[in-house]
Order: sequence, then C-alpha cells, then structure tokens
Amino acid sequence: MKSLLKRGSGGETFLQKSCSPVPSSPRGAALRALLRVERDGAYAAAALDAELARSRMSPSDRGLATDLVLGVLRWRGALDARIARWCHRPIEQLDLEVLVALRLGAYQLAGHLRVPPHAAVNETVALVRSARRTTAAAGLVNAVLRGISGSPEPLTDARQALPEWIFTKLERAYGPEQAHALAAWSTEAPWTGLRVNPRRGSREELIERLRVDAPDAVLRPGERSPLAVLARSLGPVAALASYREGWFAVQDEGAQVCALLLDLEPGQHVLDACAGRGGKTTLLASMADGRATLDAADRSPRKLEHLAAEIERLGLGGLRTVSVDLEVGSGDLRPPYDRILADVPCSGTGTLSRRPEIRWRLTPGDVERLIEAQRVILDRCLSMLAPHGVLVYCACSLFPEEGVDQVRLAIQRHPGLRLDREVTLLPHRDGTDGFHAARLVRQDNAQA
Repeated sequence: MKSLLKRGSGGETFLQKSCSPVPSSPRGAALRALLRVERDGAYAAAALDAELARSRMSPSDRGLATDLVLGVLRWRGALDARIARWCHRPIEQLDLEVLVALRLGAYQLAGHLRVPPHAAVNETVALVRSARRTTAAAGLVNAVLRGISGSPEPLTDARQALPEWIFTKLERAYGPEQAHALAAWSTEAPWTGLRVNPRRGSREELIERLRVDAPDAVLRPGERSPLAVLARSLGPVAALASYREGWFAVQDEGAQVCALLLDLEPGQHVLDACAGRGGKTTLLASMADGRATLDAADRSPRKLEHLAAEIERLGLGGLRTVSVDLEVGSGDLRPPYDRILADVPCSGTGTLSRRPEIRWRLTPGDVERLIEAQRVILDRCLSMLAPHGVLVYCACSLFPEEGVDQVRLAIQRHPGLRLDREVTLLPHRDGTDGFHAARLVRQDNAQA
C-alpha cells in the first residue's frame, strides 16, 4: 500500500501519474477544486469558479459540484472522523487525493444530497480509478466507503463542523447556546448579498431587472441596509446583463452596514485604509458622489487594480488609489482625514459559511498575529484623523479580541477618543456575515 502514502521528496501525486485526467463531471470538478484548496491554498470560490468555467456541465451538475465542494469543506472534521473509523491506516498518511476522494464519498453517504448509497460509492471509486488506474487506491476507497454506508449517519452535530479551538473561543465569548447556533450557521448556504448602484436606479428597479436576468433566482430586499438585495440561485453573476451594466456590486449586507456608519458629507477628505478589492470603497465612492475626495489604500497593487476596474464598471469616480502597507508607514497618503474607514485584516471567521475553508487554515497563532497588526493599523489611522474626525473600525470576525476588545484598548491608548456608536452583527441572529464595527470620534484634545 506504499502508493497510498503521501508523496515524498521525489514523489508524484496520483493525478500527476495518471494516464488520463479526472473526467469532467460534477464529482471530478469537485475533486479538482478541493485539491486546489487543500494543496495550493486556493480560495474555494475561486477554485470552483475556475472548474465550472472550463466545463460544459448542465446547471444541475454545476449545482451538484458546488454543493459537494462547500459541503465537504464545512463538514471536513466530521467526515475525517468517519473515514478514520473505517480506514486501516492513519488518514494523515494517505495521499491527499485519496483522502479528498474519500471525503467526497463520505459526504454523499451522509444523505444531504439524496445520492443513493451505491451511487456514492461506485462513482467515487470510478473517479479514483479513472485518475490513477491502479487497484490499490480504488480498493481502499471502496472498502472505506462501504463500511461507512453500512452504518449511515446524517451530519447533525454542528460542533464537529468547527475545529475544537474555534468552537471553544465562541463558547467563551457567547455561551454554549449561541456557540452551537454559530456552528450550525457555519454549515449552511448563505444568501448572496448585492448592493444596488444608485446611479443606475433604485433597489426595487434592480430587483425587477434581476427577475428578467435570472428568472430562477429568489430575491428579497435586505433588512439592515437600504441598498441591499439578498439572492439565491442567481447563477454566475458576471454573466448577468445587469451586472455588466453596473447596476449592482456583490457585497454582504453586513459589510454595507459597516461602511454606511461613516456617514460621509460633501467636501470631506476620506480614507479607506484597507481597501482590498474595493467592496466598501465603491460604496464610499457612491456615497461621496464626487462631492468628497477619497483615497483608497492597500498594500496589494493587484487588489487596487481590481478596485479600479470595479470603479469603472459602476461608473464611479473621484478616487485615488495608494499602494501602502500601514503596518510599516503611511506612504503617499495625505492626512489629515475627516473620515477614515479601517476595515482591518482579520481572521474572517464572520464568513465561515461563505468561505468554509478558513476554519481549517486558521490557527491560534494566526489570530494573535492579526490582533497585533490590527492594533498597529488602527493606531496609524488614528494618527491621521483630523480633530472632530470620524473613524469606523470594523472586522469581519466573531472573536471579541478582534472587535470590541480592540476598540476598548484603542480608546484607552488615545485620550479624547470617543465611542459614538457600535454594532455587532451575529450571522445566526442578524442574517449577515459576522462583523463588529465601531464609530469613533476624535475630539480636539485627542492625542495621536
């Protein structure tokens, strides 16, 4: 069984040794996407989009591939426990490709997709056989999956969907009941948040346009942002005429709430300190409507290029982009600023439903490093804030030390800094991604 072990210094994976590629099928596409996530550190959404873009699968097959990828990532911990129960060797010693195929099969056997057990086993074995053309891997996969199918169990314990250390932190922060509710939320498919572009029309007009563009979509207005539309079964967004024409941006409703807290006014000098790909930046540009000057900063030039393309697609302007690492300095920024949005880098635990791979990559050490980076960035932003200026700090995290604790400590470090308003959005309660946002006002005697 040596061929099933992880590759060594000169080893090849079974996909590299294969005489024929994994076939273009929902399970094949899911396997390839999951391997990119696990092996290359790709984001699940990007890996899946790439696989679907090169395939000619039907909408139902595309949906199955999507459900497989996201389901496996959400329930990986529980699936690995079931695989380990029936595997005669430690699963850590298996080729990654074999382990991922076993997860695909085990997830189908859990019954969530209503795949007949014999189909789940046979299709997964065929997938491995077509990729590897050896009997060893196929035999192991067959044996393990038949063992699991003999005692099928639905995936019901949401605690198993999270690494233990994450669940423990949530339990300490919110108590057992809410921790379990958050764990359950992390296993569910979220709504897709859209933000109407007021330059194109109203929210109601956007909904009518989308009903023409995507007749199978389920649409409803958001409840916390006046610009939000929530959607399901929208299909590939970039293929919609209303998207290409700049009618909307894809943005979670919670993210919209955070940016709206800045409450821009004409003539202000505004900074989006960690602009990223520009979701909140384009909302600020829309709010400013050319009546304020807006600097968008990020340390990634590539993300700023994407932001510039989004600004053009939405027909916005009045924006200057600045490539700068605020953990190091302020670069070519032009303080003081009347308004600053500090959407700091964070653990992303507020998006675990949307980006399920995060839970398996994040470590306690990562969180500690992020907390320090947040402190540095927040202090630098406060040093650039004008007297009576407003800074909105936000983090897409469920951990208090990245949200409310950071805000409390910043107020202690900066005399004269006043907390004007604070919002905590919990996904299971509020129907958004998880966020903490605080609106801070610098008074005349505030010290940078």
